[in-house]
Amino acid sequence: MDVFDTRTVDAFVELMRDDAFVAMRRAASEAPLAYDEFTRLPKPHGISYGQAWRLLCALRRQLAVTIPLLDDQGRKGWYTPTKSIAENLAALDRKCRAGSVLHNAIVSRNSTYFLLESAIDDAIEAIRGDGLRIGHERARELILEERAPETPEERLVVNARRAMRALDSYDAQPCTPATLRAIHAAVADGMDPQSSPSIPERPVHWKHKERSDEETLALIARIIDGEGVDRREHPLILAQGVRHLFMAALPLPSWNGTVSAVAMKLLYRKAGLPVLAYVPLMKAQRDWMSGAWRPDGCRAPEACEDLIDGEVDFTPYVDVYSKLACLELAEMEREFNRMVQRDARLSEELRGTIDINHRQRMLLQQALNNPDAVFRVETHRAMCNIAYATARADLLGLAELGFLKRTRAGHAFEFTATGDLRRSLDAFLHEEG
Repeated sequence: MDVFDTRTVDAFVELMRDDAFVAMRRAASEAPLAYDEFTRLPKPHGISYGQAWRLLCALRRQLAVTIPLLDDQGRKGWYTPTKSIAENLAALDRKCRAGSVLHNAIVSRNSTYFLLESAIDDAIEAIRGDGLRIGHERARELILEERAPETPEERLVVNARRAMRALDSYDAQPCTPATLRAIHAAVADGMDPQSSPSIPERPVHWKHKERSDEETLALIARIIDGEGVDRREHPLILAQGVRHLFMAALPLPSWNGTVSAVAMKLLYRKAGLPVLAYVPLMKAQRDWMSGAWRPDGCRAPEACEDLIDGEVDFTPYVDVYSKLACLELAEMEREFNRMVQRDARLSEELRGTIDINHRQRMLLQQALNNPDAVFRVETHRAMCNIAYATARADLLGLAELGFLKRTRAGHAFEFTATGDLRRSLDAFLHEEG
């Protein structure tokens, strides 16, 4: 027996042709459409707003990307790839893929120097998930290896950085629970038992499903490897699933927040989007969720999940998060380009007039940008990944030329800019010219 008679089908087809309903579908395909916005659109003939909304959501659901998890009530999560989301994700794919212009620029230069601010933001947010805090200056000192860690939060930052630098050893291997436990061992190296509680993530409608620790780690590993997921699912969103599983289930004995930050970067690398591993996405997300940052067109966090026919629609959240990622990537790209342009200007000024290498030009540029900067051999060595003797020769060479002043601090030397460095360089270049 047919469920629908001919009149019902004809009425449905007529509704699909109704100009008002066509306008509703077009609006929902452009960007996430809230119900209050929906009810301000012209109403189709012969149907209520509530009925039109149910039909529209049913049609959207047919085109949705399904999230590879069920919550504790067996509900599915999904999002519709609106035009706004598709454009954001396409921009991330284009700029963040392995071999992209930005990726080649990063790997061919010293990423610590050019992306220092992003690395600092990343370090601060990675340990914040485990209830620890660290200031900007302290994080900078640790990332530049200016001193050894002295507190638990400093040790955790150092361990996390080392774990992130070692991710290339996992790129070609299948991710397994053992992989995640190895990352945890590296993060927990030398740490006392965790005393600060990790900060759980609690979505509005999505309720965490209880699993054993081993089941959770196995699920995380499969997501990182892209197994059992919708082929249309984007790594940016899959990484959020990894973060959610870590922070909701806490499957490791400690430091789940920090390990999740490392695991997300592993996912980006395995998915062929290594540049995303440099973008401080967690800071952007936390600033948005706390209300400290609300870019134009971004909904409040509490308005980013909709419960529709017993399932959770994450379309508004994916739209906001993909937009935040694009904004952070654009800012990182601008900062990288600014540093490259500064280095290029100085290199051009000094080219052919003085026998110094590119690392020494970098030091002079830093000194020009920050006249109060203090340079140390160990810091320069860490930033440029060179031998100690080479780093020492770089700094002593600039001191002999009169551009840096050498002083003793304990058992080590410190170097600072001499007087008005710009004037000294201009005088030198004028004399050489």
